[in-house]
Amino acid sequence: MKTAPTTILLLTAAILTLGGCRKVVEDLQTKALIDIITSGRWVIDQFTEASTEYAQDYGGYEFKFNESGTVDAYKGSSVTTGTFVVDAINARITSRFPVGSAPVLLRLNETWTVTKASISLVEAKPTDAGRNAFLRIRTK
Repeated sequence: MKTAPTTILLLTAAILTLGGCRKVVEDLQTKALIDIITSGRWVIDQFTEASTEYAQDYGGYEFKFNESGTVDAYKGSSVTTGTFVVDAINARITSRFPVGSAPVLLRLNETWTVTKASISLVEAKPTDAGRNAFLRIRTK
């Protein structure tokens, strides 16, 4: 009965291959979202929280997301660096600016669920159901 070891070997290879395919798809989704977000500078087009519009508070700010996982917030000659993490499988981006950053930047500290994404536009809402907010950024 030499077919049993061969069958087990083939089944094991198939399971490993199928499991690997999911990881490849996840990696491709993450890369696609990172490619979008790291393509140039972004501005906040709309930021609403609890029915109040805060987009004007971000006037003059430009954001540059880097493949290294850092995000630079430029305003004039000033630069504040934070971090971001992409979770493409769950369509989420987590952003963090350090304590002591401008209050408008700290307002962005959140895990955001991406509701719409294109090469030039990203819309998101907080994953925290207790926070009623909406964020839309677009390329400059």
